[in-house]
Amino acid sequence: MTALATALGTVILAAGAGRRFGGAKQLARWGDTCLLQHAIDSCSGIVDNTTYLVLGAHRQAIESSLPLGEVTVLGNPGWSEGIAASIRTAVSRLAQSHQALLFVAADQVLLTRAHLLQVTDAWHRQPGKICCAWYHNKPGIPALFPAPYYAELLQLEGDSGARKLLLQHPADRIDVPLPEAAIDIDTRATLAQLNCTSDANLH
Repeated sequence: MTALATALGTVILAAGAGRRFGGAKQLARWGDTCLLQHAIDSCSGIVDNTTYLVLGAHRQAIESSLPLGEVTVLGNPGWSEGIAASIRTAVSRLAQSHQALLFVAADQVLLTRAHLLQVTDAWHRQPGKICCAWYHNKPGIPALFPAPYYAELLQLEGDSGARKLLLQHPADRIDVPLPEAAIDIDTRATLAQLNCTSDANLH
C-alpha cells in the first residue's frame, strides 16, 4: 500500500462468457440501457471511489459498444477459470492503490447506487471490517474487503467467488440486508421476465 492510496476501488466483475445466457449478457437490454451500463451507473457517484471493470470473454464487443468514460478496464486473460480469476486480477492490479475494494456483479440488476451506498457506508463506519450483502440467509456479493484481506482474496480459485472467504470471517464481517442482491441474470428467460416487470412498473 502506497502513501498515495485512495480509499475505495469498486470492481465490476463482467468477464464471463454467459454460456447459460447464450451470449454476451453484459450487453443485454435492461430497461432503456443494458446490464453492464446499469451496473456502471449504479457504481458512479460513490464517495472517494474509482470504478474498474474486469472484462474477459466479450471484451472487444463491450469496449466497442459502450462509452466506458472514466471506468478503467482490467483485462482478465484467465476468465474461463471462473469468477475467482477476475477477483485475483483486480486485487493484483489494485492492492497498492486502494485501502479497500468493493466487488459488484454486473448481472445483479435490481441493485442500485443506494444499495451499494449501504455497503460502503457500513465500511466507512467500521473501516476494518468486511462489509457485504446478506440474502438467502448467507453473505454474498456485493462485498467490500479492506486491504488486510487482499492476500486471502488472491488465494481464491475456480468459480466459487468470495463467499467462501466471507463465511470464514463471521466475526470480522458486517452484513447488510439486501434481498435485491439475490436476483442475478443467468438466462434470457429470467431477464425477459424482469424486463417485463420493470416496464410494467413504469406505466
